[in-house]
Amino acid sequence: MHSRVLQVLAVAFVVATAGCLGSIAGTSNAAAPALAGGDGVATNTIDVRSTASVTAAPDLVVVHVAVVGEGDTAEAAARAAAADADGLRSALDGVVDRDGQAVDVTVENAGYHLSPRYDYSRESREIVGYQATQSFRVETAAVDAAGAVVDAVVDGGASRVHGVTFTLSDDARADLRSDALTAAMESARADADVLAAAAGVSVDALAGASTTNVDATPYYRGYAEDAGADGAATSFEPGDVTVTATVTVAYTYE
Repeated sequence: MHSRVLQVLAVAFVVATAGCLGSIAGTSNAAAPALAGGDGVATNTIDVRSTASVTAAPDLVVVHVAVVGEGDTAEAAARAAAADADGLRSALDGVVDRDGQAVDVTVENAGYHLSPRYDYSRESREIVGYQATQSFRVETAAVDAAGAVVDAVVDGGASRVHGVTFTLSDDARADLRSDALTAAMESARADADVLAAAAGVSVDALAGASTTNVDATPYYRGYAEDAGADGAATSFEPGDVTVTATVTVAYTYE
């Protein structure tokens, strides 16, 4: 179970009327749900927009890496890249976490590029060799093994580590999405009650609701602490992942 922190980030609201509340101006929120009574006449509503966020510790690490092979021919470059790719996969089979337990790691191909290398120092460019680059997406649920994964891919033959992302699995993301939407709805209702009380009326019922934005913000590190320093192991201290939801809600009043 993830520890979660709920925080309302911002609230924007407007009271939409048709002149029934006296001195309160009749305005409408363009982003609010369109409402009409059975006769097609617009219904008086209190329209509220609320944004809330939920944070949780990451449960998934994604490392983007690449191997680069070079050779005098395209075939030689491809073979060199393939050899490094095999070494990378083999190295990942032996990753362990901080407690020395074996870690499950998945490796997916993310791209492949083979191209000539040119010498531009002469009057016309000249092919001097070829370069093959194969990129991979490496994932593990063992968050505390992120550094060990980076060390393994480098030892195994990776030429590039493009970045490390601490994020959420699909199940965890869905849970936090629901929590963020619930928090935003609760905040919207609370603000609707305040607006209604200030206008001398009371909230009657939910008339419509929509969500315009649900985003997950992962914790990203483009580098590692102590990477390669005096043979020290790579380590990371990941931050929380934030899921943010915005809702627009309309309530009738009486």
